[in-house]
Parts: sequence; structure tokens; C-alpha cells
Amino acid sequence: MRTDFNNWQLLSIESLKQIMHDADYDWYLAGGIALDEFLGRKTRNHEDIDILVNFKEMECILDFFNSYNVYTARNGSLSLSLRNNIKSTDSLWIAKDDIDSFIIEILFFEEEAGHWIYKRDNAVRKKIEDIYFVKNDMKIIQPEIQLLYKMNSSSVREKDLYDYHNVYPVLEERQKEWLDQYVKLKSDYLL
Repeated sequence: MRTDFNNWQLLSIESLKQIMHDADYDWYLAGGIALDEFLGRKTRNHEDIDILVNFKEMECILDFFNSYNVYTARNGSLSLSLRNNIKSTDSLWIAKDDIDSFIIEILFFEEEAGHWIYKRDNAVRKKIEDIYFVKNDMKIIQPEIQLLYKMNSSSVREKDLYDYHNVYPVLEERQKEWLDQYVKLKSDYLL
């Protein structure tokens, strides 16, 4: 079991696109880098690069990364992934071998009848075609969805608040209204 949780090699977007070029499933750039892509500028340093993938593509993902070590991150620990033991609430950390840095974190979403389902509240849904925008030939998670993941976490981090304060003011009104339905900010989060 690996314990080097901070051992990340930050891939460039171009490197990510090269690795994922032949993937036969949809993937969406996620995390802080996705928010920077939405804004069109780098707002802070990032430790890792995240992608969001439909959980039903699990077998395709594992086949695609069969020449890498794939670790399941669950409850603060990492273990080599076993095909029949991965849950949609887990994430996968990808490394070239058992000592190299992690290069990609894969996050999952569940889907039903063509709708993305928010994993912390099954009532929160959007049509899959509405969860992303395309920039530079890459699907990127919509900023209001990324902020939902960040701001409804059990532990909102300083970088999440920073991302929120950078992105929320430039969202369209419809995006703000959607996000405001699900994120109730605590007074200590406000500037």
C-alpha cells in the first residue's frame, strides 16, 4: 500500500490530452485546472490534474490504463485497484509504476437516463450534455458543477474557497442560480 499521497507530477493539459487521446470513453477535465480553463488564466498553483468519468466506463478505464499502476483511493488510503472492488465514491490514482509519481486522478459520476447524478445528493441531476463545455478540443466540467463538488465537501479547503471567490463572480446568472440551490455558504466562507 502506498502512503506517498503528495507524490504528484503535475501534467500539462497537452500531456493529459496525449495520454487520453485513444480513450474510447468520454472524460472531462475537472478540478482546479478546469476552473482555470473556464477563466482563461491560471489563478493558483495546482498539485494534480483531475478528470471526471462516468462510472459505467470502469472496465474501459482499467483496460485503457492496463500498463499503469491504478490505485483506489478510499477513506484516506490507497491500494492497488481490484476490478470488482471499486465503488463510484472512490477515485483512481494513476502512476506508471509503484514508485513513480501519480499523474492523473480519476473521479467518477453515476448516470441514469442520460443524466449526471451528483454523488452527494441523488436528487441533483443535469443532462450529461449540459455538464461540460468544449475548449481546445477537450471537454471540461462546467464551473458551477466543479464548485458544487468543492463547496459541498465535508472539509472545504482554503484553495476551494479561493477557487469559489475567483469563479463565482463571473458565472452567468443561470449558473449562479443553479449553484445557489445546492450550496449554502457558511458566513465564515464569505470575504
